[in-house]
Amino acid sequence: MHKNVHTYLMPVLIFLIAVSCVKENKEAAPVMLISKIGQVSLNTRGNELPASAVIRIGDTIITGEKSMASLLIPERSGIKIYENSEFIIARRDTAGNGTAADTQFSIDRGTVLLLIERLTESARFTVTTPTAVASVRGTSFLVAVDTEKNRDKGGTTGVTVVRGSVRVETKDNPRESRTVQQGGMVVVSNDTVVEEKKEIPDSTFNKLKEEENDLNTSISLEADGTESIPEKSAISPAKTPPVLKTERDIKEYYHKLEEINLDDGTRLIGAVIYQDRQVVKIHTANCVIQVPTSSIKNIHMR
Repeated sequence: MHKNVHTYLMPVLIFLIAVSCVKENKEAAPVMLISKIGQVSLNTRGNELPASAVIRIGDTIITGEKSMASLLIPERSGIKIYENSEFIIARRDTAGNGTAADTQFSIDRGTVLLLIERLTESARFTVTTPTAVASVRGTSFLVAVDTEKNRDKGGTTGVTVVRGSVRVETKDNPRESRTVQQGGMVVVSNDTVVEEKKEIPDSTFNKLKEEENDLNTSISLEADGTESIPEKSAISPAKTPPVLKTERDIKEYYHKLEEINLDDGTRLIGAVIYQDRQVVKIHTANCVIQVPTSSIKNIHMR
C-alpha cells in the first residue's frame, strides 16, 4: 500500500517542483521604446515598430539607413540602436523579485550604445555577436558589428568602453579575451583579437560621452515619468545650447549637419541635440526648435 502511494505521489511532486522552477525564472519586465527616428521595424523589415511599443523576448529591432531607436530597460538602463542595425532581445529572466537576473542581448549587425546600471551580485548581463561575447557589471559601452571585414571568420566586433569595464571573449576561442577599461577599445574576430587600443582619441571619447549623456537624460525622464518640456521651450534639460548663427558653425560644433523632414512638409536644417519619446530638439541657424517626435518623417545627413 505504501509503495503504491509513493509511486502515485512521485509524479505529482516532480510536477510541482517543475512549476516552482518555472515561476522562479519567469520573464522580467519588458523593454520599452523611448523614441525612434526614420525607418525602425519589428522582427521583419517594413513592419513598422509603433510608438510606445513593448519589446519582448525574441523580438528583433531593425533600423534602416539614417534611422535610430532608443530603448528603456526597466532597471534604469538604456540602449541606443544606430542605423543599419539588428538588435535582438535574446533573454530576460528574473529570480522572482521583479528585477532581471539574467539578461542577454544579441547584435547581428550594426552599432549599439548600451548604458547599463550596476547589477546585483547574482545578476548576469551579456551581449553576443556573431564573433564575440561581452560581459558587464555596470557600464556604458559601444558595440559595432561589421559583417564585411574578416568575412571568412564571421566579421568583426568592436567594443569601446565609455564608463566602467567590459570583458570581451572571442566566440570560438574564449581563452582569447580582453578586459577593456574606460576609454579603451578592442576589435575581435571569432577566434582572435584583431585590434586593441588602451586609449581612443579624445575627440572620439568626448563624442561618445555626449551620446551617453543624451541617452541617460532620456532614461531618467522616462523612468521617472517626467512630463515633457512645454513645446515653446528651446532649452535642453541638460544645458543651454551655444549661439550658432550659421550651418557651418552648427556642423563644426556638433560634428554633423542634418536635414529633418516633418510630416507637414516642413524641412529643417541643423543638428538634433535632444530627443525622447515626446519631443525632439533641433539646433538651427535661427534658434533651437522643438517638435513632437511623432512629427518627424525622416532625417538625412548633409
